[in-house]
Amino acid sequence: MHRLVLCLLLPTAPLAAQPVVSAADHLPAVGTSTFLHDMPLTQPAPAGGANVIWDFSWLQPLNTSTVDHVATDPVLFPDATVAVLVGGGDTRNLALGPDGLEEHGIATTAGTFVWNDRLLLLPTTITFGDNGLDAYAGSADIGFGTVTESGAVDILADGWGSLIMPDQTYTNVLRVRSDRSFTTSFLGIGTDFSLQTYDYYAAGVVGPVLSDAQLFLNNGGQLISQFHNANFVLDQNVHVAEAETPALQVFPNPATDHVLVHLTHQHPAPVELLDEAGRVLRRERATPGATLRIDLSGVAPGGYLLRAGAATQRLVVR
Repeated sequence: MHRLVLCLLLPTAPLAAQPVVSAADHLPAVGTSTFLHDMPLTQPAPAGGANVIWDFSWLQPLNTSTVDHVATDPVLFPDATVAVLVGGGDTRNLALGPDGLEEHGIATTAGTFVWNDRLLLLPTTITFGDNGLDAYAGSADIGFGTVTESGAVDILADGWGSLIMPDQTYTNVLRVRSDRSFTTSFLGIGTDFSLQTYDYYAAGVVGPVLSDAQLFLNNGGQLISQFHNANFVLDQNVHVAEAETPALQVFPNPATDHVLVHLTHQHPAPVELLDEAGRVLRRERATPGATLRIDLSGVAPGGYLLRAGAATQRLVVR
């Protein structure tokens, strides 16, 4: 990880009026959830600057999903502290590092990207005009080959002001622009991409209130937009509230060769893996508060049930 160098690039208003964003305030806690909305965009991001007003009152929550924050896989991501479950069992694994909020890797059903040079998402602290460049690199084994990715992210706090959302207006908001350029390579063939993201941070909200992202493919020297959309939170779901932590947490799900089980019962109970006929295939003793690894070798693909006392969770094995 290259240390992020901060420098003041833009003219500023009086310091007392400017928001300061801390990475520690935007690391989700295990056991919390939020509802995320998204919709496609066609217009470019509005201008930045000092004490501006961004009007996004026209946003419509066309698609809604629940984002859960769960325990990480200690084998794949030993230094990550929380996994953001983004659907279908895919996770983004995060932790606070020496430079700020870092992504340690992405686990998907196709393969697991592990960043050996981690991806910086947000510096330790950042305020209007702060700017820095950070490199990252990693790879994933997808079964019939290895995919590599390397690139750099240029982070700039390019504006602060008020953010008008459909449900309410946020003041003292800091906008952070991230320009990520990267190359993915597979079987000796490389493809160049760039991802431009504008994140709007407000006090008391874990993660950005609004994220405007656009992905470009570099095809023959020309940038072709692959997608442009907004992700945002609304109403009572803006503040990531403590959710009731399930007594039995399972990761990854779907699973392949193993599954991790976190038991939150006050008293220890055996964890059992049952097939659809109710037969017990595995039985392991778990310690409350600890994570148990269950080997799935020889378990056929299909649907199963994990049970610990009265607590149950469905499990899909692939």
